Amino acid sequence: MENNITIIDELMANDRKNKAWAMLSTILFAVMAVLFVVFAYRHQQEKNRLLEVEVNKTDSINMLVVSLERTAAQLLEKDSIIRSFIPDNSRIAEKINAYDQQQSVFIPETEMDRAHTRDLSGSDEHSDDAAMAAPAPVAMAPSAADEIPPAPDPSYYTVYIQCEDSRLKQAEQASKILSDQDIKVPKWEKMKFSFGSEIRYFHAEDRAKSESIANILRSNGIQVRVVQVQNQTVRKKQLELWLGSKS
Repeated sequence: MENNITIIDELMANDRKNKAWAMLSTILFAVMAVLFVVFAYRHQQEKNRLLEVEVNKTDSINMLVVSLERTAAQLLEKDSIIRSFIPDNSRIAEKINAYDQQQSVFIPETEMDRAHTRDLSGSDEHSDDAAMAAPAPVAMAPSAADEIPPAPDPSYYTVYIQCEDSRLKQAEQASKILSDQDIKVPKWEKMKFSFGSEIRYFHAEDRAKSESIANILRSNGIQVRVVQVQNQTVRKKQLELWLGSKS
């Protein structure tokens, strides 16, 4: 009888040990599962952060490329303006050659020539008459083609429009609105990345005009914010309107 009780006690003790080990294993598994979930969550957060950083870098690079292209276009425009002030060298050379030829035909008689004539003829009257008969050179007046053209009027504002595909209608509407305000608006450009809607100015004296344009656009249902961008290579009275989907 006592042996049976001892065996039962051992079985019960083993059962308690097994339950304890099972409970401990369950707790360890739960802790590991929680740690795995936390690690996976933090890893995904870090991955999303790095992806956002890369997207921001890409957007910044794209905007820089657009700014460089705009600067290159301005330099080309300034170069063409400078070239318009430079007269045609070939036309000047033709004028000089014609003048030299005319001078060679109508060279007045010098004192040496007169002395030589007096020695040959013994008369001063002949040389004086020859000198009086020689016509004076005629100076050639510059033609209208050689005159320097006037500088272009810088009093107007120019607004360049960049837009996403989803904002093409807004770009067309803004172009018409600004044109009605005597603002020069070149053909808008479609961009392949996302950005917010804003009007950019580059010089402090252009801020008031930017605010005025922004108010006009807002009154017509185009919501934009005014932003100053540090880029001194852009000339004054030149603004940029960006129409995008980002808030």
